[in-house]
Amino acid sequence: MFGIPSPPHPQWADLVAVGAAGACLVVGMVALLAGWKIARVLVCGLGVVAGLLLAAYFELDLTFRLVAAVVAGLLGLVLDRLVWALLMGAVCGGVAAGVLLDRAWGAMSSEGRPVFQAWDAGLGGWFGGVGGFAMDGLAALYGGQAVLLLVVVGPAVVLPVVLGLLRPRLARIVMTSLSAGAAVACGPIIAATQFVPGCWDRVLALWYVPAGLAAMLAVAGLAIQYRSAIRSDRSKQEREAEPPAEATGKAARG
Repeated sequence: MFGIPSPPHPQWADLVAVGAAGACLVVGMVALLAGWKIARVLVCGLGVVAGLLLAAYFELDLTFRLVAAVVAGLLGLVLDRLVWALLMGAVCGGVAAGVLLDRAWGAMSSEGRPVFQAWDAGLGGWFGGVGGFAMDGLAALYGGQAVLLLVVVGPAVVLPVVLGLLRPRLARIVMTSLSAGAAVACGPIIAATQFVPGCWDRVLALWYVPAGLAAMLAVAGLAIQYRSAIRSDRSKQEREAEPPAEATGKAARG
């Protein structure tokens, strides 16, 4: 699609692949069942990972890498509501921009179309190339259909962000369900492609199977977490409606 090649097979050590697969399954299942409760922990961990990756990109020494990880984790913990709202806006805006680019692709000249360029030969370089392609695609759309881009993509980003800020628990439930569904679906793929020869090509050919599994898991996570949140609200209201035990005892003695 859009001339983007298939992602390369990740080259990991066996122990790293097993650990990554196990982490995807365990963390993903916990997030599916109770993501809105542990959302702050998840975003803190995301901040730590982002800090480590950023420090590694700039080739900082170990001390600065640890400081960057701690600072990024604390920022994620403090800005929890904003982070989940921005993530929800980014997902919605990305989908809207992808639809627009797909519709405008045929009308673009070969010179005006964005070109995919991987950062390096690894899987991380492929994702970096996808990010660069997305930025070039937005620039191409803005140059040819600026009004349509602002009218469609603008609200697709702004409205979910505003909704996430006003209803932070909704943003946490939606985003943890989506990410957890993808993580649980990726866990077996990581293990299988590491130890089964030729499995990576079969996964790419049947990409819609893990994608469908991730979508079903996300829907299940939405239902489970939403029901859990409603039960929590009802339980809280019932506790608040009950009279204190001391007041009840005095009324009975009186």
